[in-house]
Amino acid sequence: MPDPAPLDVRAREPADLAACVAIAEEVRRTDGYPSFLGDGTLESFVSPDDALGTWVAVLDGRVVGTVALRPRSAPASAALATGTLGVEAERLAFVARLMVAPGARRRGAARRLLDVAVGEARRRGLVCVLDVVTHDAAAVELYEQSGWRRLGRNVITLRDGTELPIETFAAPPGPSRDPAPPYRGEGPFALWHVSEDPSLSRLAPRVHPRHPGAGGLVWAVDTRHLPLFWFPRECPRGCVWASAATTPADREAFFGMSDATRLHVVESSWVERILASRLVAYELPPGGFEPHDEVGGYWVSREPVEAVGRVELDGLVQRHADAGFELRVTPSIRPFWRRVVASTLEYSGMQLERAAAPEEPPG
Repeated sequence: MPDPAPLDVRAREPADLAACVAIAEEVRRTDGYPSFLGDGTLESFVSPDDALGTWVAVLDGRVVGTVALRPRSAPASAALATGTLGVEAERLAFVARLMVAPGARRRGAARRLLDVAVGEARRRGLVCVLDVVTHDAAAVELYEQSGWRRLGRNVITLRDGTELPIETFAAPPGPSRDPAPPYRGEGPFALWHVSEDPSLSRLAPRVHPRHPGAGGLVWAVDTRHLPLFWFPRECPRGCVWASAATTPADREAFFGMSDATRLHVVESSWVERILASRLVAYELPPGGFEPHDEVGGYWVSREPVEAVGRVELDGLVQRHADAGFELRVTPSIRPFWRRVVASTLEYSGMQLERAAAPEEPPG
């Protein structure tokens, strides 16, 4: 069976407006949303004048979903959020106009659009909230499964006199970076601990040298971010990917000559060791783990953990190729990394203190 087409989320462009209006028309026929337009049009509905950002989901080259981020919503919702969360109204951002074409649902588009809007709110230092009509069970389920916290219920009165019961939700505490994009052959969600030791069975909490204040922890990585560990443990590497906040100039500079979704860069002195490396990914039970509050994709447990399975990881270069990644080799990663940290890319760098010094130019 061929792999499903990759889903992309990017900032909305003027040329996307017609497709977004068509999605709104289809969603309104199917779901009854939006329930009231007043004197407005669907075009003005999907393009609110006060939007802090708008994004689209693209599948097979076709726009299939859209979302916006706004500084305000119904006054009753804002009052509920400020009172419950203890923040000023000026620090709120509302996810709005989240719509996915019915024929493109259950492909992760709604969740990806939601994540991008939340990421932009966090980048601006805002607290992200949203409203949903109480009877929209599918939307409520999406938000609850995504970790959103229910703040309470209000009834708003529309301009035509209709009373509409709504629920207000607050986004969960989030990591400091957007999650990496999906990859070919990713597999289901699971938690993993990658090691060069083939004999592990029980992992005990240890104090991480970079996080000594956190106490002893067992660290795990989820399936989405497992490829960050497709390297020998001490190998310096830089892993980067674009998000909806990445500028077109940075996309072109780093991915312009490639259709890869991620770029992993290593140093030439490590090539032979990468080719010869054999790792073991130990699967860990998710119970007892919680997401790390600073590093997206990482999970921690304060209790010892027994592995429930293991997968041998070899052929690491071929794994990159099969996943659709670009694996780049350079004499020193340092010049590349200086550009990365000054860019709008999302990134993860490991063992960079072991990176080689750049070679001096001849002459």
